[in-house]
Amino acid sequence: MAIKPTKFALWAIVTISILALGYSSYLIWKVARVTVGYKTKTLCSGVFISKRTPESILSNDLGEGLSTPLQFIIDQIKTEVQEQAATGNLFGLVRRKAIFRPGLGCTLLVGSSEAQLREQIDAIPLSSFQPKELPKVDRLPPEIDAEKLQAFVDNVFAEKNPNNLPRTRALIVLYDGSIVAEKYAPGFDADTPLIGWSMTKSVTGALVGILVKEGKLSLQDTNLIPQWSGDRRKDITLKQLLQMNSGLEFTEQCEDPFADCPQMLFSSKNMTAYSVDKPLIKEPGSDWDYASGTTNIIAGIIRDAVGGTDLDYLTFPRRALFDRLGMSTAIIETDTVGNFVGSSYMYASARDWARFGLFYLQDGVWENERILPEGWVEFSRTSATVANGRYGAHFWLMKNYPKQKPLPEDLFLADGYQGQSVIIIPSRKLVLVRLGKDGWKKRESIEQLLEAIPKPI
Repeated sequence: MAIKPTKFALWAIVTISILALGYSSYLIWKVARVTVGYKTKTLCSGVFISKRTPESILSNDLGEGLSTPLQFIIDQIKTEVQEQAATGNLFGLVRRKAIFRPGLGCTLLVGSSEAQLREQIDAIPLSSFQPKELPKVDRLPPEIDAEKLQAFVDNVFAEKNPNNLPRTRALIVLYDGSIVAEKYAPGFDADTPLIGWSMTKSVTGALVGILVKEGKLSLQDTNLIPQWSGDRRKDITLKQLLQMNSGLEFTEQCEDPFADCPQMLFSSKNMTAYSVDKPLIKEPGSDWDYASGTTNIIAGIIRDAVGGTDLDYLTFPRRALFDRLGMSTAIIETDTVGNFVGSSYMYASARDWARFGLFYLQDGVWENERILPEGWVEFSRTSATVANGRYGAHFWLMKNYPKQKPLPEDLFLADGYQGQSVIIIPSRKLVLVRLGKDGWKKRESIEQLLEAIPKPI
């Protein structure tokens, strides 16, 4: 019997409606998973690494984040020594958990239980030595204008609404190797480790440099990933990965919960594998395309180059870099399978971030020991051919435009989400560290600082 057109149309409408409802529900779930994951991970790291109170993080950090109308409820914060964790729950529909492990920070569980993760490695040994403090001047050098320097500090911490906490949480200015300005917002101090977000990429670049110096990696290396051996991705060089011109597909928009960056960070069990699986969409070296996934591919390359056990890999940043620079608070967190999230998840105090900046100001030398290969810092701060003066090798540049007040040509910086910055200006002997939330006018602040510390004659 033939189906009447009106009945067929009704069935079609019902079917399409069901499919649309199912797809909409899937999209809502996908957004919720990222949102709850972001907030749960932030809460865990803030409590157990930064040693902040849950109330401070909930009120000052978690009202902001990925753009979404969804809200969520945090079930509980576990502070027991053996069960340090944070759990997030959206009306019972989406549940996320992040666990803390000493020396490794917090890991957001994806496709694995807490017991399974702790069975892999439950902690790594922390450094026992006491690093020398960064020197701090008793009196400003005569070439520095004290009033202008203080005005710069006040401006960085200024808030239009006096009832709001400062959006800048930590500020340090190093001049000629010594601290000439340092300030913290209420609730933060010189020992508070704070997230660097994409400043972590610059540290990952430094770890690559160390392996190059050891002869375990080369900038011209190809055939970097076994999965790429059968296609054109095998021709991508390590240099192209460092300069963000690999040609791999990756959508970076971190405010879009459907984009690769948040999906990788908050829904992926293996962030290296997530990024390795991306197809080639451009000729390697032909175009610049900033991508956090690229750095997490490098994290996997570092793992292979270090070799040995999981513990050898997980202790490598501390052995190779942090201990040598005295960065006692520095931690790079991992994904669920144990890869460093080299794109985004490093915590360190402002002073330790300043040490990293000073290390690059000194051309990769620390206490008369060359740690990075000769020429590595110059390579890091030289614009990639296709980056148009914006980016070097895992460091940002600040190109001068005709209508802007020119900044020193040798300025380069590690830069992260919400205004995290380590700014290095060799010609002025300056390192500037700013940590906090959105709202910092970076270029204006740099210009103001340079007025207080003139170029040496």
